[in-house]
Amino acid sequence: MTNVAIAPTRAAADDLKDTTGLNHRSGMVHYAAEMLSGEGSNAGDRETATRLYALAAAQKAGKATATSRAKLEAMPEAQLVAEIKTLLTEMGATGVPTGDALSEADRKAASGLLGTDAPIETVDLLVALARQQWIDSTPRLDML
Repeated sequence: MTNVAIAPTRAAADDLKDTTGLNHRSGMVHYAAEMLSGEGSNAGDRETATRLYALAAAQKAGKATATSRAKLEAMPEAQLVAEIKTLLTEMGATGVPTGDALSEADRKAASGLLGTDAPIETVDLLVALARQQWIDSTPRLDML
């Protein structure tokens, strides 16, 4: 049985194959984000889709990385900031202020979690935090 709701997205995922014909992990993660952010029975989890786009962008592997980054750059700033604040809290930062803008406290918390100065651009910060959270979760080394 074919899931008609994701058929167009599957074609888009085929576009993300690298020159060897193999999908990078970033392509798989991007494909998952597309299913969640699109229309149809799999849609509706915007926050998870945003995080998956950030993880795909963090992979730095081919067209899926660039496509995922472009998706993040097209999102409203408030959506990216909300996901950054969620990541900061999930990663153990305390006193993360509420609001639609990044504060100095947010950047300081991010710098502490990343072990380096937090990126200035919102998309870069989201990607860095998503990658760090993934690394902190002790994934298999071949998944990095």
